Amino acid sequence: MGYIPPIRNEQLFQYGNRIPYDQPSIKPISAVAKSKFHEVLNEQQKQINHTILKNEYNRRKFTNRKLICELTGKGYIIDASV
Repeated sequence: MGYIPPIRNEQLFQYGNRIPYDQPSIKPISAVAKSKFHEVLNEQQKQINHTILKNEYNRRKFTNRKLICELTGKGYIIDASV
């Protein structure tokens, strides 16, 4: 038997030196945030509707008070003298 000199296998050496990465080299794309536009628009519409209903309620209330004052001949606010 003869002498076998040590020979480095380059392919095996490079494979052994590879570093396994914990994270993939390509980062995943994050999800797109849900739009709040429609929610805000609906909320504004509710506020507008509430304002319109409140104004309508106040108008009817004033009209009813006025009619009651005319029918009864009394004012809404009672003036008392001492």
